[in-house]
This record gives sequence, structure tokens and C-alpha cells, in this order.
Amino acid sequence: MAIRFSRRSADGTYEYHDSKQSVIEAQQRESSAANAAVFGIIGMIAGGIISYVLLHEFGAELPRLVRFVLLIAGAGGTAWLLARLANIIVVVIGLAFWGAIVLMIGSLIWKFI
Repeated sequence: MAIRFSRRSADGTYEYHDSKQSVIEAQQRESSAANAAVFGIIGMIAGGIISYVLLHEFGAELPRLVRFVLLIAGAGGTAWLLARLANIIVVVIGLAFWGAIVLMIGSLIWKFI
């Protein structure tokens, strides 16, 4: 009899896997999807604000429909970009955090020795 692994996914369903590696990959996919959703929302809000400011600064003479389409395109494009780069952004944030801790410890050692 083979060993089966099960886990409850975020949507409440149970998944059954034949190997531990398959369970780990499913957890990573689920975590990656959650990160993409968060960064997609952040990107949509930030892209909308940036597009709005740039259109008021440089595109005030454009027709209203063109400004609207450009605003939606800017917000959607930024959301898509940040959602696609979510895993890289998480790694960069983690590296910056740990780098700051290492620099702080190094500066304390430098100061007191």
C-alpha cells in the first residue's frame, strides 16, 4: 500500500497527493497565487494614482474618453506587472529586510569594538 498525502487547500477542498514533494509544490503554488493577488491590488491602486496624476499633468487637453482609457490601461498594466513579478518582489523585500538587520548588527559591532 502506497503512502498518500492530503492537505486542505485555501478554498476548503481536500487535495490528495502521492508524494511529499507534490504537497510542497501545491503549497508553494497557493502561496504564490496569494502573493500575486496582493501585489496585483497594490499595483492597480498605485498605477491608477500614477496614471491619474500624469494625465492631469500632461494629458489635460485629451478628450475624456481617451483619458479614461489611458487611466484604466495604466492601472491594469501596473496590476498585471506587479502580479507577474510578485515572487521576485517578495524575495527582494526579504533580502532588504535581512540585509538591514545584518548592517545594523555590523554597525553595532563596529561601534562598540
